[in-house]
Amino acid sequence: MHESQGQHRSSVEAPDLHQRAEDRFVVGIAADLEKEAAAHAFEHIVIVAPPSALGVMRKAFGHELQRRIAKEIAADYVKKPIADITTAVSKSFDSD
Repeated sequence: MHESQGQHRSSVEAPDLHQRAEDRFVVGIAADLEKEAAAHAFEHIVIVAPPSALGVMRKAFGHELQRRIAKEIAADYVKKPIADITTAVSKSFDSD
């Protein structure tokens, strides 16, 4: 009998389905922003997202959106009050 029989193991981990769904969501947001940028819905935009999401978004940014990004902020403000987010974004422009 071979030891490899029985429960199959792989050196490759199963894909993280939650992460894949999050990545698709983030890419969808980038696509929507690209469409809005192409339609001249805004002149400038500040992109605020957690570092991992921002990395995924950057890969999906098209030319029209890239030219309109005034600033990118890699931070997770999901559970923060709006006033705290506003203060943090304002301070990030002060540090430039």
